[in-house]
Amino acid sequence: MADDYQVQANGDHSMVMSQQKPLLELYVKASGIENRRIGACLFCQEFWMELYALYEIGVVRVEVKTVNVNSEAFKKSFLGAQPPILVEESKHTGDLGCNQRASGIENRRIGACLFCQEFWMELYALYEIGVVRVEVKTVNVNSEAFKKSFLGAQPPILVEESKNATYTDNREIEGRIFHLAKEFQVPLFEKDQSAEKRIESLYRNFKVFLRTKTDYDKEKRAPTPVESLPPQQAASYNKLVEQLTNIDQLLRERSSRYLLGASMTEYDCELMPRLHHMRIVGQRLLGFDIPHNLTYLWNYVLTAYRTAAFIESCPADQDILHHYKEQLNLVTNQRETLQAPTKTHTIPEDVLDEIRRLGLDTIERRAVSNTIINQRSAPMEEDLDDFVATESFLE
Repeated sequence: MADDYQVQANGDHSMVMSQQKPLLELYVKASGIENRRIGACLFCQEFWMELYALYEIGVVRVEVKTVNVNSEAFKKSFLGAQPPILVEESKHTGDLGCNQRASGIENRRIGACLFCQEFWMELYALYEIGVVRVEVKTVNVNSEAFKKSFLGAQPPILVEESKNATYTDNREIEGRIFHLAKEFQVPLFEKDQSAEKRIESLYRNFKVFLRTKTDYDKEKRAPTPVESLPPQQAASYNKLVEQLTNIDQLLRERSSRYLLGASMTEYDCELMPRLHHMRIVGQRLLGFDIPHNLTYLWNYVLTAYRTAAFIESCPADQDILHHYKEQLNLVTNQRETLQAPTKTHTIPEDVLDEIRRLGLDTIERRAVSNTIINQRSAPMEEDLDDFVATESFLE
């Protein structure tokens, strides 16, 4: 029964939804020191204790959410009311559980699975406008509990409890997200042949370059500069740069925040994680980075680093590096596995200066990325209350 109770104040606890019990949401005043901590409101605690008594005997499901009463988002949502505030949700749009591969270093961290991040970003786009409630869980694919639960399937795995459905094939997952987007008229899957053609083989070309160059550098103490590569290795590098240049040209022609315009689409959910992996692995293993003269492409990377869907779903640098070293059978430095996880979400200073010079850095920065459409209310910035990231599952 404990799985039905959720405290959202610090994001550490999550629940698997049960459709039979009513859901009560209690908004309590946040701490005056830290918005994600519970404030010292006596009435808030009193009602929380009463609701907990009902939860303990299985009468209701409860979510407690801290709110910053001074935020514009809160004032707009509750029209001047003050906590405690109780909301009863008799029906919501749907609950989805998305099981993601855990890090190869630490089971409680997100792994560097590109398809996992791609689907997470798409689900986040639906969550942002209130279409679904999402719980993301990291899973240890080598654990007996995981193998028993999913019978050999590999992440990403999407679970939809209301339909008693589990989707283990990537096409099935994409199809379910597609139908949800279509049902609620979310333009997440708009088709664009030009964008599709420019990005479709990018990652494949990167993997060819990665394999070719790491094989060439195998006995060397440091990566060979790309300018000094022999013809075979240089050919794979040139092909990759040529495709990156084509994407840069497309972004230059469109002068848009995302590939198709002002809103994120499936193409962005595919391209952004792949570009980021290329940066992290390129810098650490290949002596390679996205060419600095591709200003529009770098501006797009900067957009990714300001997009909540990408930020929330992005694995740590160490986990990305570990993932590729495993694939390439390279020795992992023990120091890397012991490091505190870090995430590179900055771009080179000279590139940033050029972006500013061209006026590309004038897009309004938002705390909760882009909203696909504004015809539905988005959740409050302070509390990503219905999108729960569970650090560990089936260890």
